[in-house]
Amino acid sequence: MSKPHVTSVSNLPSWLTMVAKVYPPKQVALVGAGNGAGFLVQWLHNWTSDAGQGAPVVTLLEPHAPSMAQLAKRLAEIEACADWQLLPYMLAPEHGDHAYHQYTLAAENGLLPLEVLQPLWPGLKLQSQQSVATVPLTQLLPASWLLLDCLPAAQLLQGSSLPASTQVVLARVVLSDAATAGSSLASLQALLAPSGFKAVAHFAERNSVLSKALFVRDPNGLQEDIEQLAQVKEAETAAKLAEVKAKVELQSQLDQVSEALQVEKAQAKERCDELAKAKEAETAAKLAEVKAKVELQSQLDQVSKALQVEKAQAKERCDELAKAKEAETAAKLAEVKAKADLQTVKQAQEQLLKERDVLKKSKDDLDKEKQQTASKLTTQQKQITDLQNKVSQLDCENKNLNLIQQSLSTEVLKAEAQMDLIKELTRTTNAQS
Repeated sequence: MSKPHVTSVSNLPSWLTMVAKVYPPKQVALVGAGNGAGFLVQWLHNWTSDAGQGAPVVTLLEPHAPSMAQLAKRLAEIEACADWQLLPYMLAPEHGDHAYHQYTLAAENGLLPLEVLQPLWPGLKLQSQQSVATVPLTQLLPASWLLLDCLPAAQLLQGSSLPASTQVVLARVVLSDAATAGSSLASLQALLAPSGFKAVAHFAERNSVLSKALFVRDPNGLQEDIEQLAQVKEAETAAKLAEVKAKVELQSQLDQVSEALQVEKAQAKERCDELAKAKEAETAAKLAEVKAKVELQSQLDQVSKALQVEKAQAKERCDELAKAKEAETAAKLAEVKAKADLQTVKQAQEQLLKERDVLKKSKDDLDKEKQQTASKLTTQQKQITDLQNKVSQLDCENKNLNLIQQSLSTEVLKAEAQMDLIKELTRTTNAQS
């Protein structure tokens, strides 16, 4: 027979699950249930919930009234524990009343007085002592599983013969051989050995002197089955570790993809910003050009208006001069006619012809000036039309720029959606882990 396994008390639930596959619990008695927050009550709850129709009959003993109240409240909220029996008693060798000691360390509450526990806990203080009702072990039997989460286990089992149906005993013990009789591991082993019980594991508590010892009946070498189950458990653990490693690697890959997407997103944003700045600079330059052309057009309009006014004034002066000349000519003709001097009239006619030629030339000059002004107006009107076409082209380019910016914004939103999807996948992966 190999030596018992020694491990931490945190591994107790997994060991109980392994043992339960070999020794199915049908009736379970737990002495020292506490307020229900400990490993044993939690494991019983999980096993009962998973067992379904094969759930064991469970009896819990807890003499401390406040702890019993908390225990009852916890279990009342769990449907699978509705049939559990809660007894407000303390286990003792016989019926009656016994002193119950409440200490500053709740795990040590129970039968033992302060002077017995102080070597284990030098700073332990007694808070109160009261008399509580006790029941003997026989009232909990037959139980296929007997769980004694209290001291002194050997003393509590003394004088009671465990029936053959009891296959598993878990008891809290003191590892030191110098411990008070009834509390040590040696005394418990000596008590259980004649009934065929073998220790298969010790679960060390926070105080290294204290431990929980797991015993099973082993008439046919069922220890080997426990070891095989332990090997299976190790294989399952290795498989889970491999799965965790794979998930960690996947997470690393996801992180790399996420980082790459972040870089790509930053680069896209940078390109978008650069394009936007370039477009803004181009737009500003074109707007400045348009502004300059508008100002030039305004100046041309002013020049055109000035030329129109000057043309009108010139025409008005020409008309006034023509009228004045016609009046002067008429006066001279009248004067010549009055003198009846043919020669004078002839000379006057010649003079009038010369003046007429001068007026005609002046009129021709005015017509040329008018044509030049009209040509200038036509050229200016063409420039205005060209400027208007360029303004329309700038509007079209601005619309294209807006469409490009909208497209880039859509790409950024898609990149952010991909990031959210990756984060959600990461959370889902972590939750599954």
